[in-house]
Amino acid sequence: MQSAGRQRGMKTTEGNEKEFTEAPKNPRPKGWALRSTKKTGRYDPVARKLVDDLFEQYFSNGKKLRPDEAEKRMRERSDILPAQRMTFDQIRNRITTLLSQKKEHQRKEEEVDLERPLDEDDLIITSDYIYDLVHSNMEFFDNPSEPVFSDFGEFEQ
Repeated sequence: MQSAGRQRGMKTTEGNEKEFTEAPKNPRPKGWALRSTKKTGRYDPVARKLVDDLFEQYFSNGKKLRPDEAEKRMRERSDILPAQRMTFDQIRNRITTLLSQKKEHQRKEEEVDLERPLDEDDLIITSDYIYDLVHSNMEFFDNPSEPVFSDFGEFEQ
């Protein structure tokens, strides 16, 4: 059971003497440790900044940045080498990431806004809403011994 190279083991010779054989230092095929041509997961900082700036510019105008537009602008820039450019799919993924970060940030701002203390105007609006809600549903509570759930068809009697 020998592979491409020699394996460590014992070999007997004609004189019944035992001789040790050595395995090669590196049994892997040549080229196994060469650098891959595949791009790494990080985007070039200059290209990423261009996409981020374009996204902010379009977002502030209420428009959505299209990946093909960003790719075209990236090709026009002479300071971004072809190896540093982001592909259409990478730009699309970056835009999606930026959109989700914006939405998350806006949602957190809304949560913070909801956590502020209620002032007098909020209390008036809330009390008016509760008053309207109670009085619009009063007809359902005429006879407490026979509850009626008209909003939920499956519970009606």
